[in-house]
Amino acid sequence: MKNMKKNEIKKHNHIVQKKDVFPKSPKELILFLFSWILIPLIFYKYYLIHQEGYNQSFNLSFLLIAFIFGCILLWNNLFLKKSLFIKRLVITLLSEIGLFSIICVTMSEGVEFSKVIGYSFSVLILLLEYLLILSIAFLSGKKILTIIGCNSNSLILDFLFSIGIGFGLLMFLTFGIGMAGFLYKGIIYFILIISLIILLIISHKKIKVTIQSIIQKTSTISSIDNFSLFLISLFVLVSFSCFIETTLPSASWDTIAYHLKIPADYISHHRIIPLIYNFNANTSHNMELLYTLAMLLKGPDLAQLLNLTTFVLSGIGVYCLCRKFTTSLISLLGMGIFFANGWAINILTTADIDMGLTFFFLFSILAFINYMEQKSIYWIILMGFYMGIALGIKYTGIFCFLSLFLCLFIYVVFEKGKKISLILYPAISLLLFLPWLVKNYYFTGNPVYPELFSIFGGINWSNVQSEQLTHFHKSIGMGRDFLNYLLLPWNITMHAGLDYKYFLGKATPLLLMFFPAFLFLNKERRYWYLAICSIAFFILWAYSFQNLRYLVPVFPLVSILCCLGLHRMYRIEKAFIHWGVLSYIAMLLIIIVTVKEGGEYIKKVPEHLTCLIGKESTEDYLSKNIQPYKMFNYINKELPVSSKLLFVWENRGFYCNREYVADLIYEASWIIPFIYNMENPDKLLNKLKSMEITHLLYNQTLGNVFRPSFSAPQQNQDFILSMKILEEFLGKYTRLIYQDNGVLLFEIYEPKK
Repeated sequence: MKNMKKNEIKKHNHIVQKKDVFPKSPKELILFLFSWILIPLIFYKYYLIHQEGYNQSFNLSFLLIAFIFGCILLWNNLFLKKSLFIKRLVITLLSEIGLFSIICVTMSEGVEFSKVIGYSFSVLILLLEYLLILSIAFLSGKKILTIIGCNSNSLILDFLFSIGIGFGLLMFLTFGIGMAGFLYKGIIYFILIISLIILLIISHKKIKVTIQSIIQKTSTISSIDNFSLFLISLFVLVSFSCFIETTLPSASWDTIAYHLKIPADYISHHRIIPLIYNFNANTSHNMELLYTLAMLLKGPDLAQLLNLTTFVLSGIGVYCLCRKFTTSLISLLGMGIFFANGWAINILTTADIDMGLTFFFLFSILAFINYMEQKSIYWIILMGFYMGIALGIKYTGIFCFLSLFLCLFIYVVFEKGKKISLILYPAISLLLFLPWLVKNYYFTGNPVYPELFSIFGGINWSNVQSEQLTHFHKSIGMGRDFLNYLLLPWNITMHAGLDYKYFLGKATPLLLMFFPAFLFLNKERRYWYLAICSIAFFILWAYSFQNLRYLVPVFPLVSILCCLGLHRMYRIEKAFIHWGVLSYIAMLLIIIVTVKEGGEYIKKVPEHLTCLIGKESTEDYLSKNIQPYKMFNYINKELPVSSKLLFVWENRGFYCNREYVADLIYEASWIIPFIYNMENPDKLLNKLKSMEITHLLYNQTLGNVFRPSFSAPQQNQDFILSMKILEEFLGKYTRLIYQDNGVLLFEIYEPKK
């Protein structure tokens, strides 16, 4: 027992190994002190700008977290002190979730017993469907890993790699079934259950060995320090809060405009069909295929849970990569830096796609690192597989592809890597992306629709719209001059907000505070490839779309670098000062930001439970969060099933059960030039009749919001003429039949002559 404890102490404190001892040079001391002047100043400046948000978040969430953790600490030290580590951890986390649930239920308004039973049963079904998908993904992915002989020497990493492969296989399965026209619930269930049975039969021995290995490894861990326990408890608490939010009806704009709308249209037609007026349906959308599978099995809540899963698994991947180089505690801090920034972006509990892209990009990087360590070409195949999936999620995956290719190129040229990898990696990536190029070309005439329109052309698009879209993307951010490019890291930290001028997102100060610390790292090449990849991605992002959400894929890499830099600074401090006080201050700052961002989710749980098990109905919740929801309710109840609508200044049609056409990008509208080209109301009427449009939905509120988007002189003139034609058309050929909350519904008719 004593020997085991000694080994644990050695492993945990490998930071003091002889080979890592620092020369106490004045240069290092100056760098170190400069960093520690900079880090508190950055945090203080950030707090001054955002102090109102911090104060509001800490009012409830901080007290709740402190109370729950205090109870857990008491429980741990009084009743579980002599238990095995894994038993202590599981009981502790389950107790935490139970206590948190009881507190939140008591804080919810109008809790009804019947709704509690119904919600519990719904969650049980959701978890069973989720486990079905996860089991098939893991078992199929693990089988592929075994066949090609890839072994990461880590049970957790092997699990993560397997899940990534499995998700990719499920995407391609859905694509094949969808193109063949067999998107039926019964067929999907049959395929998945048969697949699960076969995988269990052929893998049962491997599963048994894996379980025994897990038991053996966890039984050797004797204890966990209270600081690590707090971090793990916080991550679990926020993840549980996010899980509660995923069970709410979908209300996020992008989700109900296309990420769930595209799967819903595919399911209603039982196949992948051309959706001419849905811009995103004509691009690559691997994550939407996974959501199609989820919606066939259960519904939007399962799709949202899968998106949350990619985030949590990415966080665990960050921990595993940090753990290769540093202690468990500092690895948890690196995980905390990533989680804090992910929570701040606020795209975790909806069926978004950026976290899916982040997940596959991160595991491409992990495969690359394993290739450098093991020199096996099979890791390049796996790297290409993950990157091919990333390219098929959204076009900005090209940034991931190019950044990683640059790292691979440098490795091959300067470290004598296998030259075949420079061909194999792009070949596999593009091969997996090829089905989308073929599908897009078949449906639109443009393989990368709507990009490169001047070369390939494409339906329902124009050069003018391409220019407008480019202008819109370049308008995001605080400027494109040389000084603003230099200030981008500062600006996206201090000034980010939910506005075009402020990068359409939200960031924490942690990345800016600790990223420069990677300059302290030694010459270990794996660190520097992460830095090269991160910087290359950032440059591509800066020169294209300065939307903070598009920067999310690089967050795991920067979080890892921050973690490793913090580890190095701790060792420098121990070498110079022998106190470690500043490093504890750094940990405290990370905890403060993590609690603040996670607290945003925690404090909303009672409100969410009020809808799920309390007095607030689903209709009330959706009406509160989606401006035109009551209008959609009216349309679903009152309009004939054969009705077809034209949406003007509206596109959130997931809850509209009638066929419609709409703009997907207001800043590059097809409806405005469409109306302009009609020249007069009579031609517009004839065109709408030929399209079988029976009604027109007009969102006045959004029209007033997006009117400034058409500020260029010619564009503004076209807009004015288009609106004039539309107003004349509405007065001459329509009658108003319903209006609510700034949304108007017109019936189109031709008056008797």
